[in-house]
Amino acid sequence: VTTPSKLAVTDARKGIEMFTSLGVPTLAAVENMAYFECEGGGKHYPFGKGILDSLPELGLQRSRIFQLPISSGTNTANDSGSPLCLS
Repeated sequence: VTTPSKLAVTDARKGIEMFTSLGVPTLAAVENMAYFECEGGGKHYPFGKGILDSLPELGLQRSRIFQLPISSGTNTANDSGSPLCLS
C-alpha cells in the first residue's frame, strides 16, 4: 500500500524488491489518494500517477495495481470509526 508521493512509491518498490529477494511474491499493490473525479467528469491526478508507471517494471501486472480515489466519504467513515463498506 502506498500513496502517489515519490518517497512512498520508492518505499513500496524497496519493499517489493526485498520480499522478491526472499522468495515472497507480491500479489498486488494499492495506491491510496491516487485521484479524484470531478462532477464535470474525468479523473484528475493531483499528486501525479505514482505507481502506475514504476511498479510494472518490477514484474507486477497492471491488472494487480489498484488505485483508490481521494474521497470525503472515506474520511468521514474513518473519523466515525465505521468501515466505509458498512457506512
